[in-house]
Amino acid sequence: MFVQLIKPEFEELIASKDWVTLKEVLNDVPAVDIADLLLELDGNIAVVVFRLLKKPVAADVFAEMPSSKGIELLELFNKQQLSDVMSNLEPDEQVSILEELPGHLTQRVMNSIETEDQKQLKKLLGYPDESVGRLMTPRYVRIKSDWTIKRSMKHIRKYGETAETINVIYVVDDQEHLIDDLRITHLILADQEELVESLMDRSFEALSVYDDQEEAVRMLAKYDRVALPVIDSDGVIVGIVTADDIIDVAEEETTEDMQKMAGMDALDDYYSQTSVSGMVKKRVRWLIVLFIGQMFTVTAMSTYQSVIAGAVLL
Repeated sequence: MFVQLIKPEFEELIASKDWVTLKEVLNDVPAVDIADLLLELDGNIAVVVFRLLKKPVAADVFAEMPSSKGIELLELFNKQQLSDVMSNLEPDEQVSILEELPGHLTQRVMNSIETEDQKQLKKLLGYPDESVGRLMTPRYVRIKSDWTIKRSMKHIRKYGETAETINVIYVVDDQEHLIDDLRITHLILADQEELVESLMDRSFEALSVYDDQEEAVRMLAKYDRVALPVIDSDGVIVGIVTADDIIDVAEEETTEDMQKMAGMDALDDYYSQTSVSGMVKKRVRWLIVLFIGQMFTVTAMSTYQSVIAGAVLL
């Protein structure tokens, strides 16, 4: 609804090339709505609009776009724009984008990313397709059991800004093995001089890097958590998966279920992002098959109508 209200003004400002006013207007528009507005624009104009956005906002807008539009824009971005967008995305979002790119564009995008981030990305891309390892982010906060609450809170304040979430804090030993997870509220309400160990019960749920992504959806729903830790085969924590991370997986799973119920081929995009014509094209072959089957049924019934009538009378 909001998009429809702002769309006329948005189009008018672009037509008049009033970039200063447009920049001011976009400052008050949510990223998801900016993404919707950009979908209908020519790629070159969309690139110009991207330049008006603050770097973190531009990354958020890019993350909200369907992969087809994202690839179109990446083709048009210069090296600095590529760097600005990619460096402000979460690692799992970077992985998701790189998975969709054609070969010639993948290396160009990778070259725009800082060396340390490249190493991290290559590690994530090394996990199997559709695995939790591809979905997780390594940006989380961990503390030690022998720390005081005061020291832990200081650590959280220092590193929490770059973490994907601080709703849950992870307790590790000296070898980085996960030994517990604690809700941030427990730390906030605890005595500042107490040790972290006093809050621990060493009971937690975790995902394996090799678990299927649908398992992450199931476990987050089952345990009603905003995030779950991800561990390797040695029990070392290597990342976390948040509820935000699995939204696309859940939507894709729902889309597949709906297609199966409707007798459709798999869509190339999510159900909510697919046009009516696209859905008709995917379903038309099944409609033809059903139509032919119906013709055979009618023919058979006509041929054996007298037999059927006799059976009914009996």
